[in-house]
Amino acid sequence: MNFRPFTFATELTANFLRRLIDDLNRHLLSLERAFDTLEYVVAEVAATATISTEGSRRRAFFVDTTAGNVVLTLPPASNSTSYRFKKLGAANTLTVQAAGSNVIDVAAVTSKVLSADGSYLVLEDHNNVWYTFSQGV
Repeated sequence: MNFRPFTFATELTANFLRRLIDDLNRHLLSLERAFDTLEYVVAEVAATATISTEGSRRRAFFVDTTAGNVVLTLPPASNSTSYRFKKLGAANTLTVQAAGSNVIDVAAVTSKVLSADGSYLVLEDHNNVWYTFSQGV
């Protein structure tokens, strides 16, 4: 009996599978890196505060305004920082304000106010200005 074709096929399959596994591992590593850059730190807030710049540059805040108005002060705008705000509670307001001389969207606008339950705001900074990416109820 000649087992050479079987051996050749086995070697070919093993090499193919090794290359496939290497490619899949490379793609998995790329996906992990991509997800790391998209990761949001999520926080629940129920009181007026200044937002910390520690940790992720992408953050999501669920803000409970049931007990009173809440004012959140953004950190100084730098580059590629993104914040999402979601107002929870029908009563009172959520005010998101820029720090120092920073503005939101245009000159002289230094804050955004959310008043409806479930309203949201997404801000991203670029060149020391905060830009509204989306806002609504």
